[in-house]
Amino acid sequence: MDDYDPNSLPHVDAIEVVDIRRVDANRVSQYMQNAVDETSVWVDGESARPFADAWRALTPGQSARCHVPPIGLRFIVDGTVYLEASVCWRCNNLFGLCGGAEISYAFDSDSEPAKKLFALAQEAIGIEIVGDG
Repeated sequence: MDDYDPNSLPHVDAIEVVDIRRVDANRVSQYMQNAVDETSVWVDGESARPFADAWRALTPGQSARCHVPPIGLRFIVDGTVYLEASVCWRCNNLFGLCGGAEISYAFDSDSEPAKKLFALAQEAIGIEIVGDG
């Protein structure tokens, strides 16, 4: 589960940004599965590129033992969900599914790509997350 490499993300057609602050999950990999009815925004075409580029550029970091994700991302390839993950910038980690397999990745939330991804996601979903990003 810890062998995921964000740089392996292929070209994406669209990204769904999901507000998952109210989602409960029994397992960290289930946030996105439980977020089917949550508020989301669809970003496609060239507008999706900065999200994918920032995701691919995430650098390894040290994960905290918590996971309190405010935002989830679904990466769409050829009309289907290729990858979905809940992302926690406070805890420096992401968890989800890629091709049906559970994934996780500890990233440096102070890195420029992580900050950019956080800013893009907040802007897309129209929320400002203070203190729990």
